Amino acid sequence: MLTRAALSVLLTLGLTMNSLGQARQTRVGPGAVAAKALAYFDQINGRSFDEYLKSIRSQPLLPDLKAYVMARLPRVPEVRPSASGRVKLATLGPILNYHGRSSAYEFKVSRIGKAYVGLYACAAVLISEEALDLLTAEELQAVIAHEMGHEYFWDEYQLSDQNKQYQTVQELELRCDGIAIITLSQLGLDPARLMSAVAKIRKFNERAGTLEERAYAYPSLDERMNFMRAMTELVGRVSNVMMRGYCQLNREIN
Repeated sequence: MLTRAALSVLLTLGLTMNSLGQARQTRVGPGAVAAKALAYFDQINGRSFDEYLKSIRSQPLLPDLKAYVMARLPRVPEVRPSASGRVKLATLGPILNYHGRSSAYEFKVSRIGKAYVGLYACAAVLISEEALDLLTAEELQAVIAHEMGHEYFWDEYQLSDQNKQYQTVQELELRCDGIAIITLSQLGLDPARLMSAVAKIRKFNERAGTLEERAYAYPSLDERMNFMRAMTELVGRVSNVMMRGYCQLNREIN
C-alpha cells in the first residue's frame, strides 16, 4: 500500500507533467496574498524560527520511494556544469544542511532555453544551465532555499494546484519566499539576494520569450518584492527579540 507521502509524490508527478497546458492568469486583490503569507509567519509567537521549522519538517523520502520517483521524472538531457557552475553548486551545502537535506536531493543541470530552478517531487532539483550561468553563488543559494521551502507545504500546495485554488497557491509561493529569507538570515547571508535572483530570472526569461508557464502560481512581481521586504523586517524583529531575551536570561543566570 502506498504511504501518504507516496500518494503525494504521484500527484506531484502528474501535475508536473501536465503543467504546460494549465497556464492561466488569475489575479487577486493587490496586497491580499502577501498579507496572508506574512500573517502566517507573524503568528509564530514565542518560538524561534529554527524551532518552528524543525517542528513541521517532514522526513526525507525513503530510498525506495526516491528511486521510484527518480525513474519517473521528466526526461531532459543533462549537461556538465562549467567550472564556475560547479563552484556555485558547491556553495549549497549550508542551505541543505539547515533543512536537514544534506543528501536528500539529486541535482540535475540541463540546457532548456530558459532560466529555471525547480524541486521535483522532493527528490531532485533541476537547474537550467541558463540559470546557473545567470545567478551568482549567493543568488543560487537563495533560490534553492525557496525551493526547499516547498517541502514544508508540499501536500497543501499540490492539492491547491490540482483544485485550481490559485490564490492559495500564490500565498504558498510567498511562504516559500519567507522560508528562504529565514534560511538566509539564520545563516548570516543577505536576504536581498532572493530579490535580485527573482528579478534577474524574470528579466532573462522576458528577453528570451520564455516566461513562466504556470504564471497563475505567482503574485505580481511588485507584490512579491514587497512581501520579501516585509518578511526581512519581520525576521529582523523576531531575531532582535530573541536576542534580547537570551541576554536577559544570561544576566539573570549570572
